[in-house]
Amino acid sequence: MGIVFNKVALKMIHSRFLAVAVFAGLLMTVTIGQAALPFFRAKRPPPLARSIQDERGGELMALGEAAETKGNLKAALNYYKEISKKYGGSKYSPEALYRTAKIRFGQRKWKKSFAAFNSVIVYYPDYEKFNLVLTEQFEIATALMEDKTSRYFGVIPYHNFESAVRYFEVIVRNAPYSDYAPLALMNVGLIHKKKKNEIFAIDAFDRLINTYPRSLLAPEAYLALADTFADMVAGSKYDQGATEEAIRYFQDFMILFPESPRIAEAEDRLNEMQEVYSRSKYE
Repeated sequence: MGIVFNKVALKMIHSRFLAVAVFAGLLMTVTIGQAALPFFRAKRPPPLARSIQDERGGELMALGEAAETKGNLKAALNYYKEISKKYGGSKYSPEALYRTAKIRFGQRKWKKSFAAFNSVIVYYPDYEKFNLVLTEQFEIATALMEDKTSRYFGVIPYHNFESAVRYFEVIVRNAPYSDYAPLALMNVGLIHKKKKNEIFAIDAFDRLINTYPRSLLAPEAYLALADTFADMVAGSKYDQGATEEAIRYFQDFMILFPESPRIAEAEDRLNEMQEVYSRSKYE
């Protein structure tokens, strides 16, 4: 037994010594590598002067426009892409992105088109066509919401509600003070309401009401919010939290917007909710 123990002990000592040696070797390698690194680190080339970027970007833009005019969209896209990648500081870069987005829009490649438009907004907020870019983005999101513009397996058309919601939210974030922001929030709420995602619908309508109280869509948002809570009412035998919220928002709508053409509709729904609430109290 003693001999066996000694052999096992020797093996353990040998394994530990080997592990320590390997660790020390690795440590020395890393240390030497770090010490030597500055001598081999490549220096980044200085950015090109704006005048040079404009010159080269202008040459590529001319080639891209010529190719686009001839209908050679693939070549045009390559020229515009080169401008964006190599000469992003040139005055032609936002226009190259805009033209890329327009070509992709025409090809119904919504994701690539929206992304190119978004790059214009994020990196070139002073671009002269900023409002036009917002309009194009809103059109893409609306198309995904209203039309069966996407296809499963490239064959079966469907409403791409998920992308539509994501794009509308991007518009709200990028341009919160634009006329499109409340419109985008209303559409987000309507999509979630249609998909029975009541909590997310309530959040969108609530944001519209609180952020844009003077918007022309505020009355519709109040009524949509009340309707959403009403849709959540399961009956008089269940919790009446949603019923109370529906009653509150129907009343707010009638007080704040007495001239609305939908006032009679709101009054009917209010009476319906009050009846459910009263029956719940009785039961």
